[in-house]
Amino acid sequence: MLLRRGSIVWGAALLLLSACGDDPAVAGASPDLKGLTSGPGTGSSEVVEPSTDTDDTGQEEADYPACEGPEDCESEICVLTQEGSVCTEPCVTYCPKGFECKLLTTQDSDTKTICVPKDLTLCFPCHEDNDCAQVAGAVQDYEGAKCIPHGDNGSFCGAACAEQTDCPDGYECSLVQLEEGKSEQCVPKTGECGCSQLAEDLGVTTPCSITNALATCEGERRCLGGQLTACDAESAGEEKCDGIDNNCNGQIDEGIPAPFSAKQLGACKGTPMVCGGSQGWLEPDYTTVAGFESEETTCDNVDNDCDGQTDEDFLPGGGVTFKDADGNIAAKGEDCGIGPCAGGTVICDNSGEALTCSTLVGTGPELCDGVDNDCDQFTEDGLDDPGVGVVCDGDDGDLCKAGVSACLNGLVKCVEPDDPATLEVCDLLDNDCNPATPDGFADPGANIPCDGEDTDLCKEGFSFCVGGALFCTDPGDPDPELCDNVDNDCNPETPDGSGDPKLGKECDGEDPDLCKEGVWTCDGIELTCDDPNDLDPDICDLQDNDCNPSTPDGSGDGSLGQPCDGDDGDLCEEGIKICGPLGPKCTDPNVENLDICDGMDNDCSAGTPDGSQVVSPWSPTCAGAAAKQPQSLVFGQGLNLAGGFNRLDPVDYIQFSFVEPAVGTNFSRSISLSGNGYVMTVMETCPNEPPYATCDGDTPNAAGVTAWSTTYQYDAGVGCCKDNVARPSTVIVKVWREGVAEICEPWGLTVQNN
Repeated sequence: MLLRRGSIVWGAALLLLSACGDDPAVAGASPDLKGLTSGPGTGSSEVVEPSTDTDDTGQEEADYPACEGPEDCESEICVLTQEGSVCTEPCVTYCPKGFECKLLTTQDSDTKTICVPKDLTLCFPCHEDNDCAQVAGAVQDYEGAKCIPHGDNGSFCGAACAEQTDCPDGYECSLVQLEEGKSEQCVPKTGECGCSQLAEDLGVTTPCSITNALATCEGERRCLGGQLTACDAESAGEEKCDGIDNNCNGQIDEGIPAPFSAKQLGACKGTPMVCGGSQGWLEPDYTTVAGFESEETTCDNVDNDCDGQTDEDFLPGGGVTFKDADGNIAAKGEDCGIGPCAGGTVICDNSGEALTCSTLVGTGPELCDGVDNDCDQFTEDGLDDPGVGVVCDGDDGDLCKAGVSACLNGLVKCVEPDDPATLEVCDLLDNDCNPATPDGFADPGANIPCDGEDTDLCKEGFSFCVGGALFCTDPGDPDPELCDNVDNDCNPETPDGSGDPKLGKECDGEDPDLCKEGVWTCDGIELTCDDPNDLDPDICDLQDNDCNPSTPDGSGDGSLGQPCDGDDGDLCEEGIKICGPLGPKCTDPNVENLDICDGMDNDCSAGTPDGSQVVSPWSPTCAGAAAKQPQSLVFGQGLNLAGGFNRLDPVDYIQFSFVEPAVGTNFSRSISLSGNGYVMTVMETCPNEPPYATCDGDTPNAAGVTAWSTTYQYDAGVGCCKDNVARPSTVIVKVWREGVAEICEPWGLTVQNN
């Protein structure tokens, strides 16, 4: 019935395409032509947008008649609903309550819109989301419908919704929690799902389980008679032979002790029965039992057919008998044997197919085993043994066959002349007749300590045999006689240290320099260097005095760092002595300090009178001695300059260059002016050459002041330890008199770079 209903629905879809699209080719299309999209409406030329979100409020109840196929419908449209198949109709924007307009597209791109059930799978029992999205025989999929767990009742299909009007009567749009996240779904307001006719026809199920103290057993529930069946899971119990997983551990009929089978005699003793699933315990296939025979044909002292009798065909009255050399006939268990083999009993022979006399078992050639194999006491033991009378090797250490085997006291032994073992010496011959032992293996001269062909006398190798001759494994590397109070070359005639490679070579003593001013000598115990150990300091002379290329030139020069005077015209020690790339040099900036009229010995020379070096064109007696002279200050240096004017109009321009310290060092620069009526302007953007007056109009760093300073502070942190504020390296200072009578009074500048 289910397959018939599905095929009818698909037939309806195909008939719908044929009827509405006027394309006879569509009628033969396959079921996979169904598809849901938005697009044109009914008619071959009219385009209408179908409603895919119809509000059921106020709509009429559907009054579609039931159908078995498209031929039952005036519209030739028969679709599947929860209560069976019904005849629907084409639509534009309207469908009855519970239905919606959907666009159906064929492979030939012919499209029609029809009224189809809105939520076909709502409340279907389910296992996964796909059970809710697809239904066999439906003309569309229901994407967005989720399989929602309902506790012990099972899982049931919802329907995608955005608001309450998207859900039918009795359902509400609710945000439910699923494994993959939250989803808006139509769910029953009562919390329970009923069973539709379609769910029962399709046979859809939902998982369930029953748990007791032993285990949890899984089962299913389904729709039957309009309601859900009880869970069909079994309660976990003891495993039985019934083809069922009674203890719900995923295995069937496992670990059950089997009873004994019906046949328990002879070869069948201990044979268990076999579990046959719904058939219970079954008799085993006895043909698989070791030694079993349906009809006993083997003489082996075993009840092979398990009937309580053993070897019955070989017993008296049976069909198999034993006949001796005199023609006497006997059955199994009867007396037998003649001559030396008399006194025997008829038994099964080794083949299991015939009988023999027990005294004949093992008779045959007279072997060397201490047994009368041929039942003739007069034949010698081992007379017929194939191992007797052949060449053999005795108990000596070689493998050379110098004897003949004989039977002695029931054992085959080699009788060899009492000669010693032949030694395997180094002569390219197999002396001991054993190819596994190498040539010379037992040579008395092999494997003993030996000295090679080096110049020492030390036995550092072992003798070995190669190509029929003995050689020494000593590597032949001489052991020189080192200075270590040890006889390294094993020759007491050579003095200690006579072969030491360092002996007589140049060496450096224990002084701080690296100059090799001595040679190595041996005092009979260890090597010593006769370097006088006098330090060679690295002075500033463009030479590596201490023989250490890692120490800079002059690093040990005691004169460096002392105050010094440069090549200027004064005698002032304004620098310190350092080691330059061409030798010693003075850091004095070589700017001449002129002896101006300021009551100070500016040039540090007592022989020049105060003011004797005045160069200002504005006063022959007292003027700015530092005018137009560039000044350079290294880090940590201070400088005092002086000058003077006897009028208001003259000015002095002095350029100061500040040498920066090492990166990471905080420093400050300052300039202060003293003198009655004098002021200054400090400018950073002036050119480095006169006339400096051209930059007076620029914005100065400081104007009309008597003090100026700037600092450079390094702070740890982002930016690699500095405050990122620019500081001037060169400034021009303009000095002039402002609003004071024209008298010849000096000015003074104090400059610091700290």
